[in-house]
Amino acid sequence: MRVLYIVESLSVGGAEKVAVMLANLFHRNKHEVMMLIIGEHYDLEQELDSDIEVYHLERKNKLNILKMMEFQKIAKKFEIIHCHMLGAFRYTSFIKKLFILDTPIIFHDHNGDVDLKLKVNFSLKYILKPKFYIAVCNPLINWGVNVLGIAKSNAFVLENTVPRMVYAYTPQKNGKIILISNFRRTKNIEFAIELAKKLKYTIDVFGRVNDYAYFEQLKDLIQKNGLVDKINLLVNSSNIRVHLNEYSLAIHTAKSESGPLVLLEYLNAGLPFVTYNTGKVVEHIANRYPEMIVGNFNVEDWILKINSLIMNPAESLGKRLTSLFDSEFSEEAYFQKCLNIYTKILELHRIA
Repeated sequence: MRVLYIVESLSVGGAEKVAVMLANLFHRNKHEVMMLIIGEHYDLEQELDSDIEVYHLERKNKLNILKMMEFQKIAKKFEIIHCHMLGAFRYTSFIKKLFILDTPIIFHDHNGDVDLKLKVNFSLKYILKPKFYIAVCNPLINWGVNVLGIAKSNAFVLENTVPRMVYAYTPQKNGKIILISNFRRTKNIEFAIELAKKLKYTIDVFGRVNDYAYFEQLKDLIQKNGLVDKINLLVNSSNIRVHLNEYSLAIHTAKSESGPLVLLEYLNAGLPFVTYNTGKVVEHIANRYPEMIVGNFNVEDWILKINSLIMNPAESLGKRLTSLFDSEFSEEAYFQKCLNIYTKILELHRIA
């Protein structure tokens, strides 16, 4: 199978990580793949297998016809075009309309703000409407079918996973807490600041700044509350996964999630975490590990669970979390599920 993966950039982010992982998986399973990067920023390109072909379109103007022709010339060589996130899909769909590109295009929706998906603009619903839709959770599928009007037969759930990483030793018992989350309002990082007021442990927050006004607001809150020695905001850090076993615990404070990938990374590392009850990953663990799930944003409830996990850690918990990752989020199962989706889409495309 010949698959073209489209991303706006390969900056560090969940959707971009999935695009890289899929390209690597299909390449390693002897399929022909290419990664086409529409814009700039190639941070994650180093994580692609070295012999995967990468094309830098370097488009600066969305209406540049020469860049569109360049794109179309490449795209027509592939059987499947897999677009990650809305920006990549819009651009690809516009070119398909303009040049009558006869290749099935997939809109892969990784949007974590599931609860905020209430309406959609005219062009996406009527002009550039996706025919084939992959979402990372059922609420997004419902949104795609009910709001966008995508046929149920053309909408597929593909839960996220991350590549397995082998850790040489278990998480530390030093009381250090990590929070990995890009800086935007739905991630609710101000709640972590509220927690820091009552915790005796330090919290390191790693992420990319998506909302600069929000980031500045967080810095002001930390300063005003005298927490500069308790909570650290760390940006532009790469390959954070290798440092996970330097921590005792992770927290995840987002109000709305579809996955998220970072919880899978904690499971893989055997790192216990406390998270708000949202997202597909939580569905897998809520009944097994209720001590890690909180259904509200009451500070005292969070403090109770955090202190319990740090002060009275179950010796086998880390190994059990890693085993759960291996059994339910393996790369092999993920590859096969995606391959089945591609095969179904090609069948639907042929009979359309």
